[in-house]
Amino acid sequence: MSQWDKQTKSIAAVITLSLVSLGLALISRAVPTTITYLPKDVEWLLFLSIAMLLPLYRSQIFNEGFLKGDIEKLQSDVTDIKRISSAGVVKFVGKANEAASHVIDRMRNASEVYNTYIIDDGPYTPTVSASVKHALKTYLEEERGIWEETVSRLGSERVIEVEKELGQLPPFFKVRVIKESKGPFPVCNFVVLRFPQVTDRPDEIFFGWGYFKGGANENVFWSDDKNIVAFFLGYHRALREDEVSEPYVSKTKSP
Repeated sequence: MSQWDKQTKSIAAVITLSLVSLGLALISRAVPTTITYLPKDVEWLLFLSIAMLLPLYRSQIFNEGFLKGDIEKLQSDVTDIKRISSAGVVKFVGKANEAASHVIDRMRNASEVYNTYIIDDGPYTPTVSASVKHALKTYLEEERGIWEETVSRLGSERVIEVEKELGQLPPFFKVRVIKESKGPFPVCNFVVLRFPQVTDRPDEIFFGWGYFKGGANENVFWSDDKNIVAFFLGYHRALREDEVSEPYVSKTKSP
């Protein structure tokens, strides 16, 4: 077989594999479930990456001497993508009511919590709402650590209920309320969990919930990526600036 025939077949094989990978990426994006063991967002990204990388690498191959090195490099890139996916940088948890149990479970070992409850409409069913309030109350009763809460006027009703049940709020529970003069504005609610007492355990964040003029029971995502966590901690500080929010005024203190 001539070198040209080998080259032609090699190019045809690359094109075929690239088209198959592109087709799998489109299928992965369209169907509600995954077609591999990978998380859905990573799965379609992996197929799309392969579809783009294969022609790119093949265009640089002009003889068999370069083929082996380029394939090894491509395999290395795919391995990196798989490594990132196994690290679980971002994962879809579920709708707000489904995600609540995951948040509560992860919260058990946290000793720092930075949470927002900026709502225009309650995201939870009565049962789930009671479970979340119980988890908050338990955290405070057991004095597990710092909890910084940023709420809207409607969101502050949960704080008021907890305060009445406890008699008073502990000093490590620091609440700020978004000023009503700011009016309703789109917010991505989130909760950052930190574990300084657990060696080598990364910070985690759940984010989503939605607050789009009455949206409720929206999608919730989880991540342990340090850059994403840092971004939301900065967002947390911005929401607690004096021009945006004000300290919560106790409802149990005598006038």
